[in-house]
Amino acid sequence: MLFSKLVSAAVVSCLAAQSAALAYGGKPNQVIKPYKRAPLQDIVTWDEHSLFVRGKRVLFYSGEFHPFRYESFLSRSSGTPYTCTKLILEAYRLPVPSLWLDVFQKIKALGYDGVSFYTDWALLEGQPGNFTAEG
Repeated sequence: MLFSKLVSAAVVSCLAAQSAALAYGGKPNQVIKPYKRAPLQDIVTWDEHSLFVRGKRVLFYSGEFHPFRYESFLSRSSGTPYTCTKLILEAYRLPVPSLWLDVFQKIKALGYDGVSFYTDWALLEGQPGNFTAEG
């Protein structure tokens, strides 16, 4: 009786360890269900090293400085270096929404490929259960 309980516990722990290994280090096709992956498969693909967006390899590395933050990504696709840069805006440092379009246009003119920003969740859900995204 005790032996069978120990064997059962060992089997369960091995299965748990195997599923954890798949979640952290397994191949995406073992972790992500095919029906969830299918709609994006032609746009976003991946291998064990990086992501491909529309067939171009993109690697994401980040760094930051203030008041704006800057991230640079270096990737090699077919032996050709491709650098993707983005700027991170902090909304509390630029609190006037009427200026945002101008800032985005200037960021694009500077040659950045992307912009990301952070916002306080309380702006979207001021009271629990009362969600608004009106800006």
